[in-house]
Parts: sequence; C-alpha cells; structure tokens
Amino acid sequence: MKCIIPGSFDPVTVGHADIINRAALLFGEVYAVVFDNSDKRYTFTSQKRLEMLRLSCAELPNVTIGLSDGMLVDYMRDHEIKYIVKGVRGMVDFDYELGLANINRSFDREVETILIPSKPEFSHISSTVVRELIKYKKPLHGYIPESVITLLDN
Repeated sequence: MKCIIPGSFDPVTVGHADIINRAALLFGEVYAVVFDNSDKRYTFTSQKRLEMLRLSCAELPNVTIGLSDGMLVDYMRDHEIKYIVKGVRGMVDFDYELGLANINRSFDREVETILIPSKPEFSHISSTVVRELIKYKKPLHGYIPESVITLLDN
C-alpha cells in the first residue's frame, strides 16, 4: 500500500520526520511531497525544502521524496495513491485536517486520510516556531533533524 505525506515543509521539523518514520512502518511505499503553493510566501525555496526533506528521509528506503505545484488529489491520481497521512498536534490541527480530508474526498471518493497524533515531545514544535528560531539565530537542535541543521549552517 502507498501513502502520501504532503506539506510545505518550510522547514521540515522533527515532528514531520517522526510522522514520516511512523508512516514508513505502516505502509510499503511512502511519498513525502513538498507542495508549492504560488499564493503562499515561503522562507525557503522549493528546492531547499526538497533538499531538507531528502536529508531527513535519507535512511528510509521506502520513502520517495517529491515536489509538486499542483493539487494533492491530482498527484495522488497520477501516482495511484489512495491514502493521505497527516500528523496532528491537537484539536486545532485536527479540525483543520478534517476539513481538508473532506475537501480531498469530494474530489476522489476513494481517498482516505489517516491522522496520526504527534508524540508529546513534539507537540509544541511547528515550522512557524522553527522559522522564529532561525530568524533570531537560536539553537535548532531538537527542533529539526540533525542532517537539516548541517544544511542550514551552510
């Protein structure tokens, strides 16, 4: 079975990496895909976000990294994927992801969304928090994968 973990990954966090790792244990093939929304302002280019994601998944042989500027359901159709995996940190994330799940299902009735609760130690970590840490030049250890820290230090 295949699943997709879509996101902006601006930047990838240890929470993202944990959800990808956990999905890789459940699914034979996992697609972790950077989705690039032209209406959204990102801190990092799509290529930099792709490289961060690639580095954070380097040890996972059943994870394929991708980049798309299209709709999630179209990418899924093109790659014959029926399952979306998303991490949720709390009720705000749950409500948001539930709405997206319903939208995606309205475009393809076979699409299922699986929500995985974050581990408690990651529940306070978001890309927004990490961007603030980067902005103020604070330590990133414990917030983003170590391999990504090395990339950002360059």
